[in-house]
Amino acid sequence: MMTHALNPPHRDAPPPLARSQAARIARRAGLTLALAFGAMVGAHAAPLPPEPPALASVPGQHDAARSQAQPASIEARMGRLDAAYAQDKLMCARRFFVNACLDQARTAYLTARQALQAELHAMDLAVRERRAEAERRRVAQNLRERQVPDAAAIRQARAAREQELATRQREHAARLAAAADHEAAVARQPVQRPARPTTPPPADSAAGPPRKTSGQEAQQSARARASYARKLADYKRRQQEAAEQNKAGEAPALPIPRQY
Repeated sequence: MMTHALNPPHRDAPPPLARSQAARIARRAGLTLALAFGAMVGAHAAPLPPEPPALASVPGQHDAARSQAQPASIEARMGRLDAAYAQDKLMCARRFFVNACLDQARTAYLTARQALQAELHAMDLAVRERRAEAERRRVAQNLRERQVPDAAAIRQARAAREQELATRQREHAARLAAAADHEAAVARQPVQRPARPTTPPPADSAAGPPRKTSGQEAQQSARARASYARKLADYKRRQQEAAEQNKAGEAPALPIPRQY
């Protein structure tokens, strides 16, 4: 009584029971938000699944297995993130401040999911770059392997042409030498003079063409041999020039001249 008389309560102050209820509601709301935030942080910070064991095999096979395991790990993390977000929404529905809890859970979910999607996109780009690099190496190897047979075929064709040209030149030179030997043998044979007739020709018969003497026939044979020797020397000179041009610039072979 005396206390109330000395210190009368303020007219606008709420009763003690209302103040205690408001304090309990505030403490409960703060505890709820703390639990919800802790659940989201625990779900987002879940440990990653263990990496698959290293493959002691071919490097290309190891890269393929690793490129398949990494996206699978990220997809598993996305699945856990989706499950945690669904659980957070159920928890927020039972809270006092539902909208604030849902907004906070959605923001954390979208941030974590965008980070996982960016990581998955980077892995996909890395896989594509490795495939493109492997394809470039394969094409370069095929080109190198294809150029070697082509160069060998060109060298073989060139050697075959040179061998054919040399064979034709030897055959033609042999034919010219055989013809020269034959003409020389014919020139060395003695000239057979016709036998004189026992009876003189009639006086009124027409005189025949003048016969060549042995000296004239020898001169004619010498001129023929000299002409043949000049032609043979000229042919050999042209063959030598053609061979030099063939070595310098792969010029086509000269046609074989016809027999003299």
